[in-house]
Amino acid sequence: MPSDARFAKVLVNFSGKRYLGQVILPPDRPRASDVLNDGHHFLYLENTQTDAENPQATSLALNKSDITYVQSVDEDMPINPSMIVLGHYLSVNVTIRQPSLHIFGHIFVPNGIDSPSQVINDDRAFLSLCDVRIVGQDGGTVESYPYLAVSKAQTISIIVAQSARQTLSPAPG
Repeated sequence: MPSDARFAKVLVNFSGKRYLGQVILPPDRPRASDVLNDGHHFLYLENTQTDAENPQATSLALNKSDITYVQSVDEDMPINPSMIVLGHYLSVNVTIRQPSLHIFGHIFVPNGIDSPSQVINDDRAFLSLCDVRIVGQDGGTVESYPYLAVSKAQTISIIVAQSARQTLSPAPG
């Protein structure tokens, strides 16, 4: 691995287990969400930590279609003025398969996009959400995150609210 390699530290929820590890960020994919949506089948993690049964592993490859969601824990995201996009946020309620949870957050809809359906149905494997709150079956908030990448393969339904929140640029991801 080149000494100038960049990494993003991520927390991956995979088949009911949590894995904390580092994702290598190639020069053409500077964000963790770019790696998640690159079309490859596996997410490769280095310096992976998991539960007490297996506290440290050197590396681990996880099938992206079985990942429920990914939280970027530590990611150096340099400001790129060419990536600033005008648009608005819409509130969503995402229901995922296992465990049965509701994820409340906001999706970014760039100006010029006619419908949130175009964002939801784009070719990315993960839906980028910001201001996220995960609610369990009992209705209590389980977790909250500033940003979360939710697997479209693990999503059962998405309810999109009609109200929008204006902003100048999208959330990272």
